[in-house]
Amino acid sequence: MSKIGHWFAALAVFIGSWLSGYFTIMADAWMQHPIAYIRHTDESCEVSSFWRLLNNPWGLLQYAHTMCGALITGVFAVSAVGAFYLLERKHQESGRAFVSVGVCVGTLACALQIFPTGDLHGKYLAQHQPATMAAMEGLFNSARGAPLAIMGQPDIEEQKIDNPLVVNKTLSFLAYGTTLAEVKGLNEFPRDIWPTNIPLLYFAYHIMVGLGTWMVAVMALAAFLLWRGVLFRTRWALVAAAD
Repeated sequence: MSKIGHWFAALAVFIGSWLSGYFTIMADAWMQHPIAYIRHTDESCEVSSFWRLLNNPWGLLQYAHTMCGALITGVFAVSAVGAFYLLERKHQESGRAFVSVGVCVGTLACALQIFPTGDLHGKYLAQHQPATMAAMEGLFNSARGAPLAIMGQPDIEEQKIDNPLVVNKTLSFLAYGTTLAEVKGLNEFPRDIWPTNIPLLYFAYHIMVGLGTWMVAVMALAAFLLWRGVLFRTRWALVAAAD
């Protein structure tokens, strides 16, 4: 296959995967935040506007955030291959190209993953699924100027976080844009609408945030070294990228 054929094949895979992701995420978004539907007497639901369903605000935010995550996964894989080539001193030209493209695109994708996509998605979650957000953050009791739990273990029976490491007033700011806002805790909601497995949700969310923070740090540092023109010969940075 010629270079042009390869390019068009790659373009087709790109368009197909991003379209597939859009329809998949919109289906999930409808279950998270259903709109444009009619509920019948037998409790079944019928979509009243397919166009509105495809423009669900929740889905648009979720799609942007998810696809940024997919892009980050891809660029880390490309950067890792390039870093491996440079460390092994083979395919040097390809290694430099892989690392350069991976770091440039990865830095942009990491920035977008935090703001605006992650920030807006978090605010939308606080507005429409406050019980889920409280469980993710391990917030058992409502608080004005609510702290953000960086670490800790949720104790469901005692309804508290053990060994907490928190940043004061940060959760209120992230959720509502002001440190004075009140964030509802799980105590505000009936127990039967609490998420089924709070520890799993809490730890999965915090692991995701921790990994995301590490990825942002790696990409920011790599971008700085690339800008200084020393990335390709900085062994510890290449090892971090390859790992």
